[in-house]
Parts: sequence; C-alpha cells; structure tokens
Amino acid sequence: MLTIGFTRISPTHHRFDYRRPDGSGESRAFETRSTLRHDLIHFAFETEAGLTDSFYGLIAKGATFDTLAGKGPDAFAPGSEIGLTERIVGPLSGVCYGESDAAPFVAGVGTFLAAQGETAPVWLTSNLVERVRDRYRRLHGQWKSTPFGDTMTLEFIPKQPS
Repeated sequence: MLTIGFTRISPTHHRFDYRRPDGSGESRAFETRSTLRHDLIHFAFETEAGLTDSFYGLIAKGATFDTLAGKGPDAFAPGSEIGLTERIVGPLSGVCYGESDAAPFVAGVGTFLAAQGETAPVWLTSNLVERVRDRYRRLHGQWKSTPFGDTMTLEFIPKQPS
C-alpha cells in the first residue's frame, strides 16, 4: 500500500509526499492551484477504476517524481495504461468541477479515442465517472477542511474494476 500525504504549507503551496511499505518515498512542494486538484482527480480515477500502471500505481512500484516527469511523450503513448489515464484525467476535471455530465464525457472520450484509432475501455462507463466525481468531491472537501500545517493522508489501494 502506498501512503500519500498532502500538507498545507502556505496559501499557495502544498507538500506532496509518499511512502511505500518498505519506507522509501519522496517529498516535494508544489503550487497548489494548478496541481492539487489534478492530483486528487488522478487519485480518484485510478482508485475507482482499479488501475495499477498509472501515476500512483507506478509510484507504488518504485517510480519517482523525476522518472515519471522525465519519460517524455513515449511514456504516455497509445496502448499504455498511463497514456490512457493522462488523456482522460485532464478532461475529467470538467465532470469533477460540475461543468459537464458523465454520459456526454464518456461519449466524448470514445469519439476522441476513435479518432486516434483506439477503442475506449469497456470499464469506462458513466457509473465509473460518477463514482470518480463523487470521490473527488469528498477528497476536495477533505482538503479544504485541512488546516495549514496539517496533512491530509490517503492510502492508494485500487478497487477491483466493476
């Protein structure tokens, strides 16, 4: 199990740290406005979809911030789980922020992937997207109630796909 911490260190920045069961891990400070929501959507999506070879799963398996950031576009190529995840999580923010609904989002992803010669995975359903949205909202609410200097701790345990 991967333990993740998001610590409020200022009104504009947070610290993101993780620890693997063997005690290894990292800690980095990030600008909150542009990264925190994205990281929480990743967490919600990867755990609800049962993914293990996307951002958090790869971190759990030994990847680091630098190795994931330094892999370049080939790491996110069609056919890889992380490639699919990265292409879904960005647009998924519209659903998570209440700007769009699950069914049109899923249809749009299907159209987008088809234009690239790919097929949307069968597990990418409106039900999954609604669960991700709901989980993201709970996580974001938890973050908003985390006092400065305190840490919001999460455990990365992917669900089995349903």
